[in-house]
Amino acid sequence: MYNALVAEFGDDLTPESSFTSPEGYSPVVSPFLQAKETEDQEAAELRKNVERIDQSLSELLKFLNTDNKRADILMSQEKDIQSLRAELEKKDQENTELYQQIEHLQAENRRLSHKTSVSPDDRDEIVKDMALEVTGNDPVFGESIKNFQIDGTLPLQIAKIIENHLKQLLNSDGTFYELIQECDDAQLLDEDSVSLAHSIRKQRNMVAHSHGPEDPRIKTGRDLFCLFAASLLFPEIPPE
Repeated sequence: MYNALVAEFGDDLTPESSFTSPEGYSPVVSPFLQAKETEDQEAAELRKNVERIDQSLSELLKFLNTDNKRADILMSQEKDIQSLRAELEKKDQENTELYQQIEHLQAENRRLSHKTSVSPDDRDEIVKDMALEVTGNDPVFGESIKNFQIDGTLPLQIAKIIENHLKQLLNSDGTFYELIQECDDAQLLDEDSVSLAHSIRKQRNMVAHSHGPEDPRIKTGRDLFCLFAASLLFPEIPPE
């Protein structure tokens, strides 16, 4: 009986029990208690395994999330790089076309420069033709300047032509200055024409009384100034 009770309920039937097994009897552990203890241990181990798996899954998810963010960043950067490459290729193409246009324009400029280049003699003829047009193609003026050259002496030659015409007009042998003043006093020339005549006279004096070499550009400027001043003045001189 005792053994049956122990087998069923264990050797300690109640907390207050003072029952002791008879001498010679060993307590018998219930197989149900052993099974329960084993199950508890297995359950505890299983919980630990589940916790470890949960921890691993959590870490894996964090890693995957971080990796996905990195992947998104890399994808975005790759798109930016592709966009920049496309823009760079477009700029390269535009630069290539621009360089081709520049080369074409330079070649055209060289062609035109070569085509329009003129010799000094041709230049002189072109300038004299332009001055003659200002006079309305006056034949007397054209004949007077046809042998002139733009060589720095034109103020002297132009002044001589105007001076001779004024001498014939006034029947006077006065100086260039006196001839201009006589025309002004007699109102044979208007104010602008008198000013042009004095300008030619002053340029003649500067050339005649110059000391030392003069800048070729200034000499050319004086030549052109006197030539076109004379072309404006000549039509205003009354006929003889």
